[in-house]
Amino acid sequence: MANSLIDNIKKDVKEYSKNVCKFASIEVREELAKTAYDTILQFYDDYEPVAYKRHYYNLEEKSFKKFYHNNHNTAFTGGIILSPEWMDDIYRADTELIFNLVYEGFHGLKSYVSPFRPAGSWGQIMNPSPMDIIEKKRDEIYKNPTSYINKAKIQAKQLSKYI
Repeated sequence: MANSLIDNIKKDVKEYSKNVCKFASIEVREELAKTAYDTILQFYDDYEPVAYKRHYYNLEEKSFKKFYHNNHNTAFTGGIILSPEWMDDIYRADTELIFNLVYEGFHGLKSYVSPFRPAGSWGQIMNPSPMDIIEKKRDEIYKNPTSYINKAKIQAKQLSKYI
């Protein structure tokens, strides 16, 4: 009977540990997705004039995807993938170029700085850029994962019998 109890406790601890990793990874994914979404909204709010046809949905909903991977209960990964591949091709220019310009903070092609168009001569640029904001959030999470782990521990404990 004692061996059975010990085996059940070991199994519960192992399951608890997996759940902590799973829940923390999912929370990180959700936090980064919210940051990406909010950052695109901030990008559009940053631009003047506000009265022109915009395709908010394309960047807000289709320029990133949530990502979660559980590698046979040994490694848990959560985050987002930024890519133009899911976006509708509705721009006169290349969709990948528009994606890159937006995430770098350039408000349209006219604000893009190239060797042929000196900085400051055209358009407006969001500073910090959407990419800078997302990377800053990623770095904050990486440097201080404790809050995500603590929240995940509470969730995992609710599923545990012995912990």
